[in-house]
Amino acid sequence: MILEPLITAITALVLSLSPNQAREHVEAATAVATTEFPVELLLSVAYIESRYNPRALSRIECTIADPENCARKTGVWPKSTQPPNVKPKTSWYCGPMQTGGYVPWNVCQKMRTDIAYAYAVGAAHLQEWFDDKRCVRLSEDDRLRCALAGYNGGNAALTNYKTSKYARWVLTIRTRILRNAARAASS
Repeated sequence: MILEPLITAITALVLSLSPNQAREHVEAATAVATTEFPVELLLSVAYIESRYNPRALSRIECTIADPENCARKTGVWPKSTQPPNVKPKTSWYCGPMQTGGYVPWNVCQKMRTDIAYAYAVGAAHLQEWFDDKRCVRLSEDDRLRCALAGYNGGNAALTNYKTSKYARWVLTIRTRILRNAARAASS
């Protein structure tokens, strides 16, 4: 697919996204797209996970008064330093595709500052789930749903991959991106 219609398609989803920012995401997704994970699917995951904001960060933070009182915090973290009150040995989910887990802060930072790297890590993580023995035995559509469910919710999510709201949402956004791109290409 040509880049310009995809750029138009994702800027239609996130009106605050500039064409230059959109181009960076489209180029990064295009560079790592595969038959199983085409560019529009990767862009759909990034939309769901961060609305294409590379500074997105999910982590577990604890209150100062009660270090045992911890909760997952999501959203944009604009700084390059770790957020305060982060639970020791926390899991980080970083960048536009919110990939990570128990990775060092510097790896998380790279996903938040290098969009191409973030898409490469996200696509590789999707591929790991796609190749998981519980997903690989399924039909093509179910295998994709299984991989998306695993990407979003880990092992526990695989048991309900057929009804995964996350997988359904990603696929709905993929359809929206394709429809918007087709309109842009024809105009």
